[in-house]
Amino acid sequence: MAIRDRAELCNISDRCPPCPGEIAYFPGARFFGIITATRPGGIFSARTTNPLIACRRTPVAKKPAYLLAALAMAGSLVLAAPAATAQEGGGSWKNFSNSFSPQERGCGSISGDRFRLTCGSSSGDQRAERRYKEYCGGTHQFQGSFRINTMSGDKISLKQTFGPSDADFMLAVTSGRSLYSVRNGKKTLRPDKFATNGRTIRVNTVYSGGKHQIWINGGTPITIGGNGGCHYDKVGAYRTESGRAGIDVSWTGIHFYTR
Repeated sequence: MAIRDRAELCNISDRCPPCPGEIAYFPGARFFGIITATRPGGIFSARTTNPLIACRRTPVAKKPAYLLAALAMAGSLVLAAPAATAQEGGGSWKNFSNSFSPQERGCGSISGDRFRLTCGSSSGDQRAERRYKEYCGGTHQFQGSFRINTMSGDKISLKQTFGPSDADFMLAVTSGRSLYSVRNGKKTLRPDKFATNGRTIRVNTVYSGGKHQIWINGGTPITIGGNGGCHYDKVGAYRTESGRAGIDVSWTGIHFYTR
């Protein structure tokens, strides 16, 4: 039998809805599935190997023997997470979790996904950032979205891809709200009035073999050179050497992929 991964909805309002993770048995054709979500009114969603025929709740402790055998055969389909699909770069990617350490210096402060530089200083180390764990070898993609809540400063770094001794790539924002690369000749990546207050902007960076690709809200990537060796990613807010502090920015939807 060809296995199809699909979600179906079934109304079982005449009995209590099952809980996510429980097994649902469909006696019309002895099909089975794993409950993925429930909704008010007795509606539940199940991931099945066939279209839904009929529904009733089958407690996990009372599954029939043939259902156990079927689960053993098809468990890899029902229980395994799908392969990761990164937003950019094409091809097949794998998710990987990446830990981080917070960095708060000068007038920098972090609260959840919000990063603030609360002074207007044009000197000193003013930063509120997450430094993610470094990676070595292979191809690695960062994905995340930032939103500037308020900003009174200028030339503030929002995202870095850091090489063995210095930042290969630094994405920064100006007081006019353009985005530019601090390294590589201060190349303008997006024009003035692009990163306005409240606008969510997605950033993807891919590093492989000394080369960086950068996407801003998708589109055509910008390619720049970089150093070899191990790298790590940073997000938040950092006053660049010629910058002025003063920003409140949020970073959300952060994911890491490799291949």
